[in-house]
Amino acid sequence: FRETQPQQVEVVVYADRLSEFKEETVQQKVQVLGRHTKPVQWLLLMKSFGYRSPSSLQLGQYYRIQGRLKPAHSYATSGAFDQEKWWLQQNVMAGLRVAMIQPLTVEQVAALGFSAHQRQQQGWWMQFRLQIEQLRYGYREFIQHQPLVQKGLLLGMLTGDRSLLSAHTEAQFQRLGISHLLAISGPHVLIFAL
Repeated sequence: FRETQPQQVEVVVYADRLSEFKEETVQQKVQVLGRHTKPVQWLLLMKSFGYRSPSSLQLGQYYRIQGRLKPAHSYATSGAFDQEKWWLQQNVMAGLRVAMIQPLTVEQVAALGFSAHQRQQQGWWMQFRLQIEQLRYGYREFIQHQPLVQKGLLLGMLTGDRSLLSAHTEAQFQRLGISHLLAISGPHVLIFAL
């Protein structure tokens, strides 16, 4: 289901993953409905207007989105970052540069023929996964409003969310080879269990 041609598209998406803030963009993985026989995951690329971007999508909501499809491309140069390989490892079939976002009501989603997807999202496992993402969002919000010096580092080490990390700090972690400390791992699970 990987997209290969850039084009203007209009799709219905379901937001079930936490957005990630970069310096100039907000990136959010979403489920795209109706494009193929089953939902596929795309990465939305939205302009950022500071931390509280109006572009980020609310978890558990459906949206109609228009934008320019951005297929992943691979580089033949050895040692260069291979975006296509990375997206496939992350199960991302395409990127979408967002031009317009329109929230959809439950009735509108059912009228578009996606009521089976809505019922599936009401299952206990999907609700559990959504609650975990909402908890992560709550932690991000809480830490963001605290008078701490290293908010991004604290959030990254506790939840694996790098949204509040400055590009400089993230580059230092990569240069020192300790980026794995910011990935969700056993210690993160232990912290939440305690």
